[in-house]
Amino acid sequence: MRFYAPDMRDLEAIDAELRLLSRAWRVARVICERMPSTEQIDRLLDERAAAAAAPSRP
Repeated sequence: MRFYAPDMRDLEAIDAELRLLSRAWRVARVICERMPSTEQIDRLLDERAAAAAAPSRP
């Protein structure tokens, strides 16, 4: 079991949001001429890396 800082979400929540954004990107590629920014995905990946690196408590 991992314990995170109070303002840090768990990996499952971050991964769920990344999956949702991935599906939205697939749809956007089909129906949009201009692709949306990857800024939100980049922030989520940074957040996920920080959560994965957080030390676990016994």
